[in-house]
Amino acid sequence: MKTKKSGKLAVKILMIVLMAVIGLMILLPFWAIFVGTFQEGNMLVRYGLNLSINLSEANLDNWVMLFTDSGDYFTWFSTVCSLLCCRLWEPC
Repeated sequence: MKTKKSGKLAVKILMIVLMAVIGLMILLPFWAIFVGTFQEGNMLVRYGLNLSINLSEANLDNWVMLFTDSGDYFTWFSTVCSLLCCRLWEPC
């Protein structure tokens, strides 16, 4: 009886650890993208992507440009949205 309970406990612990590892693997790219938004493009190319935020070099220029610039991003975004709408309302 004791071996069944200890076996079930071991399986539960193993499942929790496995789910935690899978969760970290899923969330890690999102964290890397978020951290990358605070770095300049030149720094990303030169040094690669770090998973920590360097507050001495971090800036919000990318975030400001995202919401105020009318450059390539909004052209791309509007094109993708219009293609998506055309595809959704197209008869099957």
